[in-house]
Amino acid sequence: MPILAPIVPAVRPPPSFVCHAGFSLNKTVVRRFSTICKSQETSKQDSTDASSSRTSSSGILRYPEVVSVDPVALEEAVAEAADLQEKSAASSASTSASDPDAKKGTDASAVANLVSAINGATPSSETRVSEAGSTPKGEPDFFASQELVEELKDSTQLGKRGEAWFFAQIAALALIVFPPVPLVGLIDLVGTLALTSGLVFIGYGLLSLGRNLSPMPTPRKTHTLVTSGMYSYVRHPMYGGSLLAALGLAAVTRSEPRLALAALLWYILEQKVKYEERALLERYGAEYEQYKAKVKKFIPYVY
Repeated sequence: MPILAPIVPAVRPPPSFVCHAGFSLNKTVVRRFSTICKSQETSKQDSTDASSSRTSSSGILRYPEVVSVDPVALEEAVAEAADLQEKSAASSASTSASDPDAKKGTDASAVANLVSAINGATPSSETRVSEAGSTPKGEPDFFASQELVEELKDSTQLGKRGEAWFFAQIAALALIVFPPVPLVGLIDLVGTLALTSGLVFIGYGLLSLGRNLSPMPTPRKTHTLVTSGMYSYVRHPMYGGSLLAALGLAAVTRSEPRLALAALLWYILEQKVKYEERALLERYGAEYEQYKAKVKKFIPYVY
């Protein structure tokens, strides 16, 4: 909210004093403020006087900085200020002829009371809050945590926000950090199955390929398209078998270097397959295109 710092001139008061909360002091009160400021300019009050501490050498009265104003409390403060003005006018009329200094003291007291009333209508700097929520000024809520808590407490959205995936993620991370003892045996079992399956893929692929075997990605001159045997399940059984065997060996031996090299082997085989299938498409055209659309690349029914 904008800073509430109204300035009342000592000689010529403005037509009205408008605060950002939407309330106005009437012209009589503003005129009274101007008279009080003028009397303060000529007075020789003590430096501890409440009104002198808020009045500058040029005769300008500045109110304390306000960040947030309660409209109801401010309206009550304005009404109290008007009542103080009327009482001050009545008392000053009766004492001005006999004791001018008493009149100045009454005016100063009215200013101090008004300022105290307005200060009481505004929260202190320690208790001010931002417009976004209840976070104190100077301590922004970077993650909007209060808003997030309110959203999570909404029971009407329970089960519609993907909670199952969130808890599955937490469980998987917990198992990675703190793996249970039986999980070690499971990894050994999976690794053994992968290693064995890979060797089977390679052996069955060699038998299925027969006279068409070639270490190069380009087909032989007398090459025929093989779609039977192991090749009816995967297009490149020996490549897939090599990859499965490498991953299985890395798992069984719990070797990080072997696991990293298996990932490198995967990349190399992917690039070799692209080169090889371009050559097969050039030679067999639509026949190989149909075969490619029906059969997976490395692992049957998976990939």
